[in-house]
Amino acid sequence: MNNGYIPKLSLPTRNPVSISNPMFNPGTQGANPFGSVNKTSFKDVMLDTVGKVNDTLAKPDTMMMETITNGTHDVHDVMLAGAKAELTITIAAQLTTKVVQAYDRILQIQV
Repeated sequence: MNNGYIPKLSLPTRNPVSISNPMFNPGTQGANPFGSVNKTSFKDVMLDTVGKVNDTLAKPDTMMMETITNGTHDVHDVMLAGAKAELTITIAAQLTTKVVQAYDRILQIQV
């Protein structure tokens, strides 16, 4: 079955790793290979997240009122928004529990 045919493949060449890249140069201390990092406080992240959760929870009520008064939304879309709001509140409650548990563990650390 071997007829002596060997296919020739031409593979694309890859650029070699640059030694000047701080990610591959262990002698570079404090270099960030991912560029600048946006520093946001925990408070800002939590406020943004709570705002998004609030918007998600208010959306089904708004859609339902618009559907009843104007008929602008399909009932299926309203039900999907309600399910999304329910899932969002479940995840938010679980996340809150995990954050409180982590805080309790931090308080239990003895120095």
